[in-house]
Amino acid sequence: MAATWKKIAYDEDVSTADSKAVSAQAYASSADTSLIVVQSTADSTNAAAASTADSKAESAASAGATDSVARSMATSAVAQASSQDTSQALVVSTADSKGVSAAAYAGSMDTSQALVVSTADSKAAQAQSMATSAATAPNVAHTLDSHTAAVGAIDCNLQFLTDAVFMAVNTTASLPIVSIAVGQPCWVTDTLSLHICTTTS
Repeated sequence: MAATWKKIAYDEDVSTADSKAVSAQAYASSADTSLIVVQSTADSTNAAAASTADSKAESAASAGATDSVARSMATSAVAQASSQDTSQALVVSTADSKGVSAAAYAGSMDTSQALVVSTADSKAAQAQSMATSAATAPNVAHTLDSHTAAVGAIDCNLQFLTDAVFMAVNTTASLPIVSIAVGQPCWVTDTLSLHICTTTS
């Protein structure tokens, strides 16, 4: 039987490796920036030429501004007639709103009465639950030693596992290869490092 163990690296080991990777990435990014500057200069030149052409087109379009003013005056007259119709519709809408408000007030009164009844029922149920809990016998304290050895996963119910110690060996060469499982930790004392079993065969 064989097993593969991997060392859990300390923060400073991981930080050093990450720093080297970031430096390499920064160098590559600076080269990309130079290319972007060249491209940006070419784009600016093209944009300036396009802006000049747009200015000439706007000058030609201003000749038709007089015709646009006449059309605007006609549109204003139509809008004034439409506003009078809107005023009449607003009067009708206000009357309807008052009717809806009265109905909503009556509905809120019914809801308040139902809430009072619901609160009373909730308090009664809570009192009954407290009485039932008081009548239940407390759990008897026990330890793992009072049970037979587990043959499957142990559910700690999301509680802290206190006073636990990992299996330990003196050197990495002494890491076990039998009677272990993937995910099992083991402490190596000479290097003061934690190892995790990743494969078994």
